[in-house]
Order: sequence, then structure tokens, then C-alpha cells
Amino acid sequence: MAEDSLGQAERHVRKGEERVRRQTEILADLERDNHPRLAQEAKKVLAVLEETLRLSREHLHREQGERGAEPRTRAVHPKDEVRGGEEAPEE
Repeated sequence: MAEDSLGQAERHVRKGEERVRRQTEILADLERDNHPRLAQEAKKVLAVLEETLRLSREHLHREQGERGAEPRTRAVHPKDEVRGGEEAPEE
């Protein structure tokens, strides 16, 4: 089954959040290990990832608005939703 535009927008936000989290960890490691040049580059990458995430969130809000869907604080992909009365594990 093909993913609809709302599902795709939710997935993009979720992936963007994962990328920002990971890049933040990389930056912290570089700073901790005293790699200032690499840390500076990592900050530039992080800024791009954060801007991409901001744009993805704007797109998600537009998709939700077009469908009259309630905005979610965290994007959820259908496979991550509650199944059989059990909550999906946090990432």
C-alpha cells in the first residue's frame, strides 16, 4: 500500500528528529574529544539538519490542516501507533 502525503510528511519529521538527535551526539563527542575543526563542521551540518526539520514540520502542519487533522506534537507513523492495547516503544 502506498504511503499518503500525510504519512510521508510524518515520516520525514520523525527521520529529521532522529538525524538532529544523532548529529547533536556527534557534535558533543567531537567537542568532548577536543576536535575543534571537526566540531565546527559538525555544527554546520547540524544547522542544515535543523533547518530541514523546521521545513518538514511546516509541511506536516500544512498537510494536517488540509485534512482537518489535529496537529501532533510528535509525528507518528502508522506502524508506530498503538497495537493490540499495547503502546509502541519509545525511540
